[in-house]
Amino acid sequence: MNAWCIYDWANSAHALVVVSTIFPDYFVGVAKQPDGSPYINIFGFLVKNSVVFSYTVAIAYTFI
Repeated sequence: MNAWCIYDWANSAHALVVVSTIFPDYFVGVAKQPDGSPYINIFGFLVKNSVVFSYTVAIAYTFI
């Protein structure tokens, strides 16, 4: 029982820190146009990179 509690605590901390704090900043910094523009071309539409990350996470949680 104690092992499960420690695992759950560590998994929750990972989700809180990495997925919601560190990875979005990393994605926004990496997903750019070659000229440094924060917009990504998706099927002919220019979409801001931070919006793409938010929509992707929302769609993933909808499927989950």
